[in-house]
Amino acid sequence: PYHDLIVKAVSTMERCIEDIRVWMKKNKLKLNDSKTEVIVFGSKQNLRTVGEIRVRIGNAEICPTPTVRNLGVHYDQQLSMECHVRTVCHNVHMHLCRISRIR
Repeated sequence: PYHDLIVKAVSTMERCIEDIRVWMKKNKLKLNDSKTEVIVFGSKQNLRTVGEIRVRIGNAEICPTPTVRNLGVHYDQQLSMECHVRTVCHNVHMHLCRISRIR
């Protein structure tokens, strides 16, 4: 039964993406299949039970990634924000080093 729910969820998501594609085409926009990413959110235990998922977006078949970026925010599968915090800390450190060199 759990596998059937996953298949149904993927199918529903694919139909939603196709509806978005139609809307975008009507509004003279284009969905870039190769830049589209998919992520599955859940606890570590839930993610282990999901297994392999492939989402068809246009002509591309996309596998979920462990992290995605949207509007400059990095999200991971558990929504822990560790990846985003690590990226922000790295950028801040880099800018502080540049500022110290200017001084």
